[in-house]
Amino acid sequence: TILGRQQGTSWCRMGEGDGWRGGSSSRQTVLATYIILVLAGVPVWWKTTEVYKAELPLDVLKQGSFQRVPPLKLHFFFSSAIMQRHSAQADMTEAWLLKNVADEVQRTCHLRVTIVLKVFNIEGEAGKHDLEKEQQLRALVNNSSELSFFILAHAKDRPVGDELVMSSSGLFGWFSLPLLHETSSLLEDHLSKISRAVVHVVAGGAGSTGSKEMGLEQQQQQRVSPPRRSLRSHAYVLDRRVRIVISLLVGHTREAAGESRRSGQGGGRGGSAGGGEAVSWDIASANQKWLLPFIRKLRHVYDISVESQVLYFASLAVAPKYSSAHGAYVLTSDSLNDFINSKEWFFDSTTEMERTFHFLFFLPPKSLAPLRISSQSGELLESSAFVIQEYGGVYIFPSSLQESSISEDQLRVPMQHLVGQLRKLLGIQIPQNVRALFDHETALPTWQLDSFQRAVTVARVQETRKTLSSLKSLIDGMSNMVIRDEIRHGVQEAVERLGSAEEAWSRADFTNASEDAAFACERAENVFFDPSILSMLYFPDDHKFAIYVPYFVPVLLPILMGLLREIKETRAKKAAEKTR
Repeated sequence: TILGRQQGTSWCRMGEGDGWRGGSSSRQTVLATYIILVLAGVPVWWKTTEVYKAELPLDVLKQGSFQRVPPLKLHFFFSSAIMQRHSAQADMTEAWLLKNVADEVQRTCHLRVTIVLKVFNIEGEAGKHDLEKEQQLRALVNNSSELSFFILAHAKDRPVGDELVMSSSGLFGWFSLPLLHETSSLLEDHLSKISRAVVHVVAGGAGSTGSKEMGLEQQQQQRVSPPRRSLRSHAYVLDRRVRIVISLLVGHTREAAGESRRSGQGGGRGGSAGGGEAVSWDIASANQKWLLPFIRKLRHVYDISVESQVLYFASLAVAPKYSSAHGAYVLTSDSLNDFINSKEWFFDSTTEMERTFHFLFFLPPKSLAPLRISSQSGELLESSAFVIQEYGGVYIFPSSLQESSISEDQLRVPMQHLVGQLRKLLGIQIPQNVRALFDHETALPTWQLDSFQRAVTVARVQETRKTLSSLKSLIDGMSNMVIRDEIRHGVQEAVERLGSAEEAWSRADFTNASEDAAFACERAENVFFDPSILSMLYFPDDHKFAIYVPYFVPVLLPILMGLLREIKETRAKKAAEKTR
């Protein structure tokens, strides 16, 4: 027992009552000390636990894209045979083109179009074939760097084709229109079609593709879309880096594969084809001859890498059925959804910011040869190639090899299909009502490359702005998100590249604009998917309460109780004084 008296403070036995009962001034001193310590500690705690937010240079988003649009001159050459019969419509024609072509192109492509209308005289318009016309018109444009469209007269009673024919290597095309009786409103009947086709050519509009294997694509609707780290939903591939993997699948039946493995023969990439010698293929020469010219033309749009491999013991997930009527094993088009045997065909993937396309050349075993594809009605399709959307393409060799090697010439047809499939996957398509003469050297005419490059550049600029706007909204909506300096540097680089792309676009420097827009789009998406940002999406405010409550409640509770006690005693004293 401890008893004592000090400066008017009375002490009682410990363990009895409330512990100690000091004077009012002593209690207030202790309480004030606690409050001061808490008030002094809260700013220190607040400062030491403050979330660091680097300032992001996103003021560019307040401005619209493509503030300055570059000029684009379109030349229209009308045959004198047409304009002589319809000379009164010349002014109407120019006004129509300005309204329906110039305005639409400026709205969709961010280009300021100027229409130049001329009348020319060309001999022998009716009797020339496409290649002859192309050679003659190429001499007239003289390798001009501006788009030209010729409106030719056709002397027959019916037009040769209701479409725009584009050159295989130049920046020009032509319509062939009929010459009918004097009262025919020829231009009024065809100007709307001419305008739509021209707008699609300039804008890179989507339509029917010009590749050879498209006959099957309308019949099978394969949709294999592997999950990707992207916000995009676009007709074009906007990734700067594209990786192409060409795989030769040496086919096996399940029974043959089992016997080969039981007999001790290897599997995977080091096995044998059909239990015999390994298959070799001259893929390097085939790439050099058919694929690389196409890739080189796209060097300012994409950074494309090519790999190849051979996989053995590739058995089909769906067994083909033998058709005695066709004398071949048949896979129906509706079963192609299950063509890829994902359980046994192991293809590598990537985690980097690049798009990977797999192109599979399937070599059927002798026991399943010849192997063909049929429509749902049972008719054999001419093509044995098909596209798997957002994944790649497949080509099936019609029969097995008699030898253990595939020559460059045997790879010609598969590689041509591959280039056509790659065009479709990238979004390079021939517009509707347009017929393009095939470029046998690169499979990509100059006019189509220019329109595709402009379209992808516009899409990348818009995608960059959309990604940065989404990042800003995400940061504004989460106050506790840490913004590191690396994020600020990434955003700054994306904004600088975005500004450089729009500046180059305003100068009509579409090559540099395409490259800068590609880097800006890639950098913006890298920043948005930075791990430090993604981790905060799964950190709710409830976690903070769970962390700080055990620290602050034990300290604040005695202080609050002391304050309440002092208030009660103060009120009691005032009441006692009044009663006196």
